[in-house]
Parts: sequence; structure tokens; C-alpha cells
Amino acid sequence: MYANVTADEVLKRLGSSLNGLMTNEVTKKRNEFGFNELPHKKRSLILLFLRQFNDILVYILMGALALSITMPFLVGHALTFESFLDAIVIGAILILNAILGFVQE
Repeated sequence: MYANVTADEVLKRLGSSLNGLMTNEVTKKRNEFGFNELPHKKRSLILLFLRQFNDILVYILMGALALSITMPFLVGHALTFESFLDAIVIGAILILNAILGFVQE
């Protein structure tokens, strides 16, 4: 649109000059068009937190957590606190990682 036109013609079409807009013109244009800003997307805090679990290393830890929970049942040992200690530690690491990532974002 403006590629084949002289600079003076572009300035005339835009209602400007080489010195830019006058202060009253700036105010008028701001009232007409608003500030030159992009709207910020509102991000859901829950989705932001859940997004922390979307990583390959987290998937590996989730697999280890699932194995740590199911192994005491499959092996047939007594179901004690110690038999689930690995699962508790892995779960705590996953939650701590998600909290730290959430706070950093």
C-alpha cells in the first residue's frame, strides 16, 4: 500500500509530519484507538501448575512412582511405611518440582 508512494504522500495519508504527531493529535489518537499495547492473556493458575508435569523426566519419575507403589503389592511383602518410602520420596520430589516451576513462572 505504501511501497509505491513517496514519503511525503505517506505522511499526508497518515496525517503526520517528519516531526511526528503534535501532542493534541497524540491525545486524540489515543482516545480513538487506545494505547499501543497488546492485551495480556489471562493464564489459569491451575493450568500453569499442571503444565509443570509436562516433561519427559517428570514422566519417568511418574513411572518410577507407579512402580514403587505397585511393587509391595506384587512381591507380597508386608505393607509397611518402609515399603512405600521410595514412592513417598518420589512423590515429594514431583510435587516440589512442580511448585518450584510454578513459582518461577
